[in-house]
Amino acid sequence: MTLIACGSSTTVMLKTKPSNASVVILNHKGDQKGKVTSDIIFKVKNNADFFRDGEDIAKIALLITKQGYKSKVTSLNNIKKNKDNDDKKIIKLKELNTHISIETNPPGSKIYFLNNNKKHIPFLDKEGVKSHYSVDKNLIAEHLREIDQTFKDSIVPKVITPFSQQYTEDTADANFKNISKMYIIKQGYNPVLEDISIVAGQSNVYSFHLKPFSTSLHIISEPEGVE
Repeated sequence: MTLIACGSSTTVMLKTKPSNASVVILNHKGDQKGKVTSDIIFKVKNNADFFRDGEDIAKIALLITKQGYKSKVTSLNNIKKNKDNDDKKIIKLKELNTHISIETNPPGSKIYFLNNNKKHIPFLDKEGVKSHYSVDKNLIAEHLREIDQTFKDSIVPKVITPFSQQYTEDTADANFKNISKMYIIKQGYNPVLEDISIVAGQSNVYSFHLKPFSTSLHIISEPEGVE
């Protein structure tokens, strides 16, 4: 016996700014029901994938990624069954236009970030994906892990060179404006305390050549407040 799924004439316009973004389409259970590239008209193959029994209105969750832009989880609401849903919002992505790159020679150095008072500041290693959708985040988290991302910001006491990461301008403004110094430590080399200024919306590239100890015994202490 061959079973044929009920037909569907439901379509949804998916538009992003900029276009050519990867869009994973999820239902209210968190199940992936499609993957397309914007801008496109997405045709629902089976209404039962998105519409609960007896309901003619649904919403879909979208996981949107694009190289050079911050990933986004959002939703399109009031999707009407067997209708052309071409009136939905254009989904705007935020550009990752702030780059922080730190290299040392040799690599493998510990980098601590300090304020003007030389007090240690925890560092945003990687920003999480913000959700604009009311579905249980646990249903989306699995799909985020597949692209090596999470909802939670990664805050660390230090980074290890080489380090390279991109951020949105808003994130850089909020997290890095109080950082004014970089403290560099590597066993067997002289520590370095360097003034820095991380500028949002720009490429911030730092490179250091460390000098070996010139005496037989040195004691290195980490900055105040570091565990």
